[in-house]
Amino acid sequence: MMKKYNAVGCAAIAAGLCVVSAAAQSFVDCFDNGVVAESDSISRFWREAKSADCAVSENASALILRSEGAPSRRATILSKNMDEADFWSAPVSLKIIGFSFDQYGVTAADTIFHFGFTAHHTEMAMRNMKDLFVVSFRKSGDLKLAWNTVEGVNPEDGNILRSETVSDGADVDSFDLQVNGSGKKLVWKLILGRNGKLEAFSGELSAPDTETLKEAWQSAGRSRIVLESQTGGSAGPGEYVEVRIDQVTVDLGSE
Repeated sequence: MMKKYNAVGCAAIAAGLCVVSAAAQSFVDCFDNGVVAESDSISRFWREAKSADCAVSENASALILRSEGAPSRRATILSKNMDEADFWSAPVSLKIIGFSFDQYGVTAADTIFHFGFTAHHTEMAMRNMKDLFVVSFRKSGDLKLAWNTVEGVNPEDGNILRSETVSDGADVDSFDLQVNGSGKKLVWKLILGRNGKLEAFSGELSAPDTETLKEAWQSAGRSRIVLESQTGGSAGPGEYVEVRIDQVTVDLGSE
């Protein structure tokens, strides 16, 4: 259920998990109307990439991305094109709040969540998209941030900007991906939350890489957010990965 706020949104915002400045354009989805695609004011805001053995649903005020049954199953949704995700014009913050993993029969290393931004035009698994700026995170704590402009590349196998193994990966409950491409070099910051404790990583693209990504993105003429759960190589029949998200917030101009 997508809502638009000028200042304060859902309970998580009130609790200080995501503060929206008065000057920012902000969208908040609390996933509490039972229909993933629909929002208060925008019909079919979210678009699901249909895939075998995968499901996307809302339940108990949360988004559920479930992939199961075999390796490399992916449950993927994308937003419509949205000005609030245009990090080439102003700083953008994408927050994932109330995040958790659930899995059965799949190792922590093969319990995977990808999220970030794309200029891709059709709904499909992230591996088949081009023009991506994404985070790949595994329950084991493996963390990668990458970008690419070509199809057929796994999110974690693109142009890697940061690769880390973080402690207590199973305890991560929020992400804040901040991207600003309005200058000559795209700068980024990723903040992980664990029970109120924050860990931050940051960096930038070189000027040539920034120009490469910007040209591809602006040629596509759109900015979307994308969320995806994935099973890794240990998944078999009846085994699954679930990603649960209580809230997604996108803030433009809130640096």
